[in-house]
Amino acid sequence: METVALSVLFAVLNRLRGWVGILVWLAAGAFGLIVWALTGEWIAAAAATGAFVIGESWGWTKWIRCTPGHFTQKQYDVLFLDDDTGKINGTYWLAELIAPERKDYWAHCFLGAYLRGLWWWLPVFGVLAWFGLVNFVDGAVSAAALSFAFPVVYWLAYRLPEIFGLRYLMRAEIIYGAIYGAVLGLTLFGV
Repeated sequence: METVALSVLFAVLNRLRGWVGILVWLAAGAFGLIVWALTGEWIAAAAATGAFVIGESWGWTKWIRCTPGHFTQKQYDVLFLDDDTGKINGTYWLAELIAPERKDYWAHCFLGAYLRGLWWWLPVFGVLAWFGLVNFVDGAVSAAALSFAFPVVYWLAYRLPEIFGLRYLMRAEIIYGAIYGAVLGLTLFGV
């Protein structure tokens, strides 16, 4: 039951997080309050909130817009080749090393989104593991699973029919929020 409730709650919070401004901070604060309510560990919750804010903060645009794979290579080159997504946090460099964007932009962006997901979730689960709220293996597996789900969800959301006037980016935020709520619940509660 807790996992289902967390899925619904985080679906809403991740959609809020997708908007710029105060709602980003509201979603991050709610994340911390939820961790605190579930664990009773306010210091761990504050540290996890800090890790959440730092991890989710920058370097998403190209990855999430291009993982659906709906551009031709030429369109991608015109729109995104000089984009600075991921260049500050190192995800671009690693994605470029493994899958050069001039050869196959989709593989490059899918890998970039996966790496960006690791950048978001490894610190969060690392903090939870440091405070003994999850074991390190479960935390690493959860971070890897959420990181892989990140580009898959954006790819899938592009292919799903429009619901309630929500564009694919909005649908993906809701779906991904539900997934990370479920993973967090499963990792914390083991149910």
